[in-house]
Amino acid sequence: MDIRRPAAFFGAATAGLVLDQGAKAAVFGLLEGPGRPETYPLIPGALHITPVRNPGVAFGIEIFPMHMILAISVAAVAFLVWLYVRSRASSPALHLWAFAMLIAGAAGNAVDRVAWGKVLDFIDIRVWPVFNLADVYICAGVGLYLLPEALLSGRGKAGAGAGPAAAPSPPPGGSQGKPPGAGR
Repeated sequence: MDIRRPAAFFGAATAGLVLDQGAKAAVFGLLEGPGRPETYPLIPGALHITPVRNPGVAFGIEIFPMHMILAISVAAVAFLVWLYVRSRASSPALHLWAFAMLIAGAAGNAVDRVAWGKVLDFIDIRVWPVFNLADVYICAGVGLYLLPEALLSGRGKAGAGAGPAAAPSPPPGGSQGKPPGAGR
């Protein structure tokens, strides 16, 4: 799939959003409710399905009112679409995939906030706060965006963390840049 084509880009973002919302509908429709267990172990002690309605942002922290969180989400999606349109011909394909994943993640959690007033989380790895596929898309999108830079910086790309350039060697014949015998 050529992510530079708008149909592919928006198709990928939409597929991510649909998968996120479908997983949430399945988990919360089937597993949440009175008389049901609090958690469903898939790999006991390591991976559980635990339906949680999260009123906050990262880690459940409530730092902004809902309308501000939604405004930030809409602005982020609009900015990412603008970045895609502006850079699709010149950016690495991984950056474009990153934009699509970030859009899917931001939109997925925004849909939850509008529909439920909270974000629906369910992936529980027992050592981290419960999260959802939209959160995975956001983290993976950031990683995909940084990956080309990390790979290029390892090859000595100037300005990408390769460190300062080596000082030039002194010219032959002297350390002051003068030819031998000059100025004596």
